[in-house]
Order: sequence, then C-alpha cells, then structure tokens
Amino acid sequence: MTMERLAAEARSAVDAAGGRAAVADLPALLGADLVHCQTAAEDAVAASGGEAELVAGEVVTRTYWRAVVAEADELLAEAGALPLADACSRFGLGADVLTRALEPALADGRLRGKLEGGVLTTAASAARARAAL
Repeated sequence: MTMERLAAEARSAVDAAGGRAAVADLPALLGADLVHCQTAAEDAVAASGGEAELVAGEVVTRTYWRAVVAEADELLAEAGALPLADACSRFGLGADVLTRALEPALADGRLRGKLEGGVLTTAASAARARAAL
C-alpha cells in the first residue's frame, strides 16, 4: 500500500469514527505498523486544508469540533451552567484542549454563554448567581 493510499485510509477511518480517532488505534484499523500510521495521519492532516488536526495523539476534524460545540451548547441551554471538568469528562478531552476548541465558538456566538472560573454559564444563569449574592 502506498503512503498516499494509507493517508486516505487513515482519513476515512477518522471520518468513520465520527471525526476523532487515536493514532494508536489506526494500526488495527488499517493493518499497518504504527510508524506508518503516524506518518499517514500527519499526511492526512496536512492534506486536509485545515479540516483536521493532530491533538494529543488523535486526529480530530472540524466536524467533530462542531459536534462538541453543538452538544455543549445544548447542555448549557438545559442546565444554565456546565462545569468545564464535567464537559472534559463527557468528551474525553483535557481542559486546555477543550477550552481551545470552545473559545472561538464562544466568541462568535455558536456557543451561547461565557467561560468564567472553569464554568460555562449562560447570561441568565450568571445574572441569577450575581443577584443571589
């Protein structure tokens, strides 16, 4: 199998996994050595035109990040507040990675709330908390 073909297969495997796949899982999925899968993942990311990135040993697509933002927005709308630690557990991501993914969505309004003190809150829940003090 050529490296180009392996890179295409890696991208297909990531897409099939919902837009997020650990590089360490690719050998079993692609039938290739980890070294070749790592190179294929890097090639797939480079060829993606910014649609995918390597994050903490995983290939993650923009589609996955959009789904995370949509789910976080839904959880936030339901509860009014979402501790970052709970979101990290739910999505299986570190706080720094999740924060980096959520900040642009907070800035452009796709995620309706704000992040303060490790808690995502809606404007209404923040106002209620201030009024209670």
